Amino acid sequence: MWRAKFPMWALMGFALLVGCSRGPRFNPVKGRVLWHGEPAAGARLIFHPLAETPGVPKPSALVDENGYFHVGTYAPNDGAPAGEYIVTIDWFDLASQTASADVGETPMSTDKLKGRYADPKRSSLHVTIKQGENTLPPFELK
Repeated sequence: MWRAKFPMWALMGFALLVGCSRGPRFNPVKGRVLWHGEPAAGARLIFHPLAETPGVPKPSALVDENGYFHVGTYAPNDGAPAGEYIVTIDWFDLASQTASADVGETPMSTDKLKGRYADPKRSSLHVTIKQGENTLPPFELK
C-alpha cells in the first residue's frame, strides 16, 4: 500500500520544496539625488537590471524633500536584488503637467530633466547593488 502512495507523497514533497524556495534576496539601497546641488524632491528612479530576473519587477524609488531615496521592489523600502543596474530618472512638474493638459503638451515636456535620464539605453547612471546594505554615492544631475 505504501508503494502506491509513494509517488503522491514524493510529488507533494517536491511541490512544498519548490513553493518554499526563496526567490532573489533583497538588499537595502539608499542614496540621494541632487539637481544643481539642490534636492530633486519628487524625482522617480527606476533600476533596470542588466541581467533581468523573470517575474521580478524593476526596483524603484521616489526622492523625498531632502533629496534622499530608499529603493523598493515589491514594497517601499524592501530593497533590490544584488546586481548591475542602469538607473533612469524622471522628475515631473505636476503643477505644470496639470496646466499643460489643456494645451495638449506631452508629459515628457514637463520632465524637469527634459528626458535626459529617462531612457535606459542613453542613461549614464550605472550602479552595482551588493549583498547587504548599500549606500549609493549621490546622483548629481545638471
